[in-house]
Parts: sequence; C-alpha cells; structure tokens
Amino acid sequence: MASHRSYCAISTRRAAIRIAIKGQVHEPETRARPLAIVAAVSEDGRFSVLGAHFGTRDGSAVWDDIHVSGHTDAHVPVERLLTSTKTEVFILGTGCGTSVLKLDAAIRRASGVNLETELGPRQPGDPGRLVAAADRAREVLGRVPTRSSTDTIVETAPAWQRSQPVPR
Repeated sequence: MASHRSYCAISTRRAAIRIAIKGQVHEPETRARPLAIVAAVSEDGRFSVLGAHFGTRDGSAVWDDIHVSGHTDAHVPVERLLTSTKTEVFILGTGCGTSVLKLDAAIRRASGVNLETELGPRQPGDPGRLVAAADRAREVLGRVPTRSSTDTIVETAPAWQRSQPVPR
C-alpha cells in the first residue's frame, strides 16, 4: 500500500500541501482503512491484514493519515503565506501512524461489527512503517492535526462508505 498524495497549488506564488488522505475512491482499492471499512459495512465482513511480520509492535504495517477535514483546515494558514515569491511545501499527517491491527480494532468498536480478519501475505514493496514528517507544517503553519485519531476517522467513515459505490 503506497501513500496516496494530493497537492494544492495556489496563485503564481506557490504552496504545495502533501498529505496521506483517506476518503478517496480508488479502483481497485488497495488501502487497509477503506478495505476494513468496506468489510464492516458489507455482508461478508471479511478483512485481510496484508503482512503480520513487519518490524512493528504488533507485526502489522503502520500508516499515517489525517481526516479529510485536516486537509481543508490547512489551506487557510497556507494562503496567508502566499505573500512571498518563495515556493512552500508542507507535509500533513500526525507524525505517528496507526498499525493495521489497531485500525481493525477501532473499526470493530466504531461499527459494532465483528470483522472476520485474516492474516495474509505481505505485498511486495510495502514498507513496515510510513509516517509523515509533519514537523514543518506544525512549526510554520502552527498546524496540529485535529479529528485525526484513528477512532475519530473510523467513526465518520462507515456512513461515508455506505454512500459510495461498492469497490471491486
């Protein structure tokens, strides 16, 4: 699972915001959070954890992401910086990440569904840990992610997922 990135460029003065955002539709879907949420709202309830032998606390991969509102909240302070001709780049994230097995537990709590979780093989090329270096966004923008705990994100995600086409 690679991190999916979005960029925002504004005016002739440039600012780029790089994020790992959830709440996007990808065909085919390969990311753990959306796949687990689909499993929670679908009839079969099966979810595969791809890799359980990473060098992390619980063995599953650790990924960083933020709530979609964290992306929109970052635009206001970025616009204030656009008085210079210098290009600014900011990476948004929490800086800590969540393991796929902790994600699985959070989705179970939020949805009330007992997912049928299977431990599958690691996908070639997947890193064990992919976490944003969000220090510059914190220092320059004063940006601290809010609403980006795993529990907060998965509390809003099942309702959003139910409104989307079923992934293939």
